[in-house]
Amino acid sequence: TVGDSTQRHDTSEVVQTDPSNTDDKDPSKLENVMVTGSFGYGIFDSRSSVVVEVLDESFKKTGSSFPATISAKDGAYSAANVTFLPPYARASVFGKVTDLVHGGSITMKDTLYALVNAQGKSGEANVNVLTYLKSVYMQHLLKSSESTTVGKASQKASDAVWKAFHFDKAGLGSVDSVTSFAAGEAGAALLAVTIMMQAVANDTAANLWKVAADFADGSWKDSSARAKIADWAFGVDVNDEFETVHKNVEKIGLASVPGFEKYIRAFYLAELGIEACAAESYGAVVHAKNKFSKYYAADDSDVSVTMDRFVCDESSGAWREATDKEKDTYGFGAGQDGETRQGLVNAGIVYTYNAASSSWRV
Repeated sequence: TVGDSTQRHDTSEVVQTDPSNTDDKDPSKLENVMVTGSFGYGIFDSRSSVVVEVLDESFKKTGSSFPATISAKDGAYSAANVTFLPPYARASVFGKVTDLVHGGSITMKDTLYALVNAQGKSGEANVNVLTYLKSVYMQHLLKSSESTTVGKASQKASDAVWKAFHFDKAGLGSVDSVTSFAAGEAGAALLAVTIMMQAVANDTAANLWKVAADFADGSWKDSSARAKIADWAFGVDVNDEFETVHKNVEKIGLASVPGFEKYIRAFYLAELGIEACAAESYGAVVHAKNKFSKYYAADDSDVSVTMDRFVCDESSGAWREATDKEKDTYGFGAGQDGETRQGLVNAGIVYTYNAASSSWRV
């Protein structure tokens, strides 16, 4: 399990802790800390609730919680007079989640959280899909190694999150610094991951918690789940359907929608073993090399899983579904006039080479 992240949130546990009960003998315990951050406004409904929960050394809830005040304008929150022993506190959010893929909203049955990073009287925790995954792994690192510092665990966990989605961390910074979808390249990456976590599940949050449980040791090992998301993303891109997702994102009120598509492409290209469609690959016909993909083929003629193939279209500069002729004759090269060959994919189709037009025809 991921700490107690998959347990139902009990609002009866949200109580105001009396700082006067603080153990003065523990010099590393912080008192009267102001914890602030963003809870991913746009993906979470502005009426969501946020509390800062005090944890024990196993990162389980102690029952002490500090309710936060929320700004409905930008999703910022603040919780005053928080007393805890770093890093044993987390900001948790629950409420309704916007479904950016299918439209509408989903009521969360459990909380999403991020560990609080505290410096003196100030603490910060931005809560979103990235920081949730990062916090889950960070907890594992701190529990499994007594020599690991909070700073080292934080950096290692942040890097692992970017790596899990095949994103280059250069230019993206720490996942903790991402406050919203509008936050530059990192915001676009956050939006991409949020969309992918929603893509193949009716219960968005449940899917994220399942991924988090798998990612608890810093490695997203479920190859089938990754391939399923990559297949969805590739299919949407091939059919030019990102526009639907784009319109759903527009409804949450961002000034402009960041370029999330390139980050989703980075994920599916790496997962499926397909190169980016670029000038040097115009006309190339491909299939997925990932055995867990529904587009998998061992070679150009393998149809044991699918007959689908995709071509890098020069006119659009993007991948599209290949025609029978494109996938059947790919790699044939020039033949002798009148020469016949069976189609690579559609073996029942016979093609003849016409020397005058330097082409194969049915």
